[in-house]
Amino acid sequence: KPSEWKGEVPSIDILLGELKSQLERINNIPNERLNEKLPEPVLGNTTYGELFSFTAFHEMTHIGQVHTMRKLI
Repeated sequence: KPSEWKGEVPSIDILLGELKSQLERINNIPNERLNEKLPEPVLGNTTYGELFSFTAFHEMTHIGQVHTMRKLI
């Protein structure tokens, strides 16, 4: 959570760079790793595959919100 960050908050440029390279990093994950258990559950997800699915859905929700905001502006 941003409210719990220690140190400097990442700049917009860093965040954009991470987002742009995210798909490549995800595509480089071997399929068998998706069934691997996480060290501890994250938001109720217990495997890397579950977390990947949650993250994809979560990002699509944000994309939809941004799209709606752009139409309203």
